[in-house]
Amino acid sequence: RVGYVIGPKALINPLVRVHQASNFSTPTPLQVATAIAFERADDYDYFAQFKASLQAKRDKLCRLLRVAGLAPIVPQGGYFLLADTTKVGAATPFPLWEAPEDIPLRDRRDFAVCRLLCERAGVTAIPASAFFSQGHRHITDSMCRFCFCKEDDTLD
Repeated sequence: RVGYVIGPKALINPLVRVHQASNFSTPTPLQVATAIAFERADDYDYFAQFKASLQAKRDKLCRLLRVAGLAPIVPQGGYFLLADTTKVGAATPFPLWEAPEDIPLRDRRDFAVCRLLCERAGVTAIPASAFFSQGHRHITDSMCRFCFCKEDDTLD
């Protein structure tokens, strides 16, 4: 599930069919390697170390976001977190939480904040409204999604 494709509909439609099937057909050597890795994980204390590493990265990103004036929602698992961006001034045609539900995603406030963070701070965030259906996107007008499974140098 890495990458993207842009092209004419006649070429994209067959690729979509292949993509739907390929997500469920992992090559046998990768399945065997994964099984061996799980069997040997305890020998290397892998899961405990991985958990501690992700918690440290999560805590670091939360600290950095707070310093930047954002309010992170601290997750109990995974490697993404949401942060409230209410204090970020982003030029949008509508006041916060007042955008019509049917505007294109690219015109929503969370998209504007993500563009601003990328352009001005070199930080890439994901607009949370991309994960919500129409009728519920307003909930995320002040939210951006950040990933913390990064190298410490990248987080710094």
